[in-house]
Amino acid sequence: MLQNSEKDYASAEKSLLEGLKLEENSAQGHYQLAKTYWALGWWQDAEPHALKAASLQPTMAPVRVLLGNIDLRKRDAPAALQEFQTYLKLDPKGPMAQGSEAMVKKIQDALNGPQ
Repeated sequence: MLQNSEKDYASAEKSLLEGLKLEENSAQGHYQLAKTYWALGWWQDAEPHALKAASLQPTMAPVRVLLGNIDLRKRDAPAALQEFQTYLKLDPKGPMAQGSEAMVKKIQDALNGPQ
């Protein structure tokens, strides 16, 4: 986590991959690796780790925002909407709540189109 926060993504990737060899079912490890790949612009590599983190710990709210962003990259607005809404159910007052609420509104507006 520290290496990610310091934007030392190469070191973070190496450390996280080593950690996941020791504890392959670490939701936090998969989430942090997904964040590393996302920061590097490698969303296709981030996706399986984000999905694994969500499956291992379904109540991990922040991974839902990452999955929502990945869904937007995939141009899957309905799936992204669902992920942002799930985040808001899990952590309605969390640090990503305001941004998630804005994304929900933006996606809903886009899906509903001009009235």
